[in-house]
Amino acid sequence: MFAVLGEEATFCDRVRRLGDEATPAAPTRREGALIALVLDDAAWVRRRSGPQTAYELTAIRPDILFTSTPAAVELGVPLEGLAGVPVVALEGGGCSVFGRRLSAPSAAHDFGAALAAAFCVAFVEGATPVEAAGRAVLVAAQ
Repeated sequence: MFAVLGEEATFCDRVRRLGDEATPAAPTRREGALIALVLDDAAWVRRRSGPQTAYELTAIRPDILFTSTPAAVELGVPLEGLAGVPVVALEGGGCSVFGRRLSAPSAAHDFGAALAAAFCVAFVEGATPVEAAGRAVLVAAQ
């Protein structure tokens, strides 16, 4: 399963109202699915309030959280508390996973989407988070 957070604020609102066991992710998680979220719009986080968004993300507790550097700053909390594996896309290309920075040879036009897709494939295939990030950076830079 791959979910995208952006203008879909109703998703976060629904999660907060229903509680952790009633989230759309709960049945999928019980079946062994990987929950990955993309939260890369800093302006959206700012409009919703960084602390409020961070609180709502703790209810979802995604396995992987993809975010941009500006969005991560807006959240204002350590990303490790929000997701099992936080992946921060760096502005010049590349990413950071658990504080390890992986540079990209060059940033492609849609680097973030390619990074997220390639990371998930590598991670599901059994790569460690840093290995998955390394593979993803190379794929996304093409």
